[in-house]
Amino acid sequence: MKRIQLVLVVVVLVLVTVAWWFLLIRPRNADIAAADQRVASLVSERQSLRSQIDGLNRIKDSEVTFIFAIGEMEASVPQNPDLDDYLEDVTFLAARSGIEISTLSAAVPAPVVGAPGLFQIDISLSAQGGFFEALGFLFGLEDLDRLMRVDTISFTQLSSGPSEVDPGENEEGITPRVEAGLVQIELSGRLFTRSSVSVETPPPPTTTTLPPDASSPTTTVPPTTTTTTAAP
Repeated sequence: MKRIQLVLVVVVLVLVTVAWWFLLIRPRNADIAAADQRVASLVSERQSLRSQIDGLNRIKDSEVTFIFAIGEMEASVPQNPDLDDYLEDVTFLAARSGIEISTLSAAVPAPVVGAPGLFQIDISLSAQGGFFEALGFLFGLEDLDRLMRVDTISFTQLSSGPSEVDPGENEEGITPRVEAGLVQIELSGRLFTRSSVSVETPPPPTTTTLPPDASSPTTTVPPTTTTTTAAP
């Protein structure tokens, strides 16, 4: 009888222990594990936000540099072709350098292969002037805000200068510049822009028939419009 009672006590203790585990300890352990996961997730998110804040602070510290770089990009590769302004700058530079432009032409903007959203404008130029004046003109082209990629350039001597020998210093200790003669410059290159200008073809005119008491029909011609297609 005592043995049966002892067995029953052991069984009851086992059942109480199992119930205690499944009803109290196991749910509590699951809650603790879930809380640990949330803490780890929050710590990771905090580190990510801290990295973003540090990056934004670095950008803020370099704000002037970024603004200057954006301004240079806008000037080098503008949103619109702005050919009139560029050709005017080149013409003014030639006059200031002392050379004479014989031809200066620009093609219609065309898409750049392999660079979506970028358009190129082919430029060809022919000019005459002194050798040193021509060099000054080319250096001036490089200093312009607008980016120009030079594809080909050639110099042709049209006439030689008075002397090709260094005359040495004069009585005042100054070495006069030697004239190098007249040269012909042939240059071709490309400008770049982020949009292309397209001209819409106007629709055919429409004729409106008036009532019998009207004198004559009226023809309406829609105006031609020019639109600028921006790059995506």
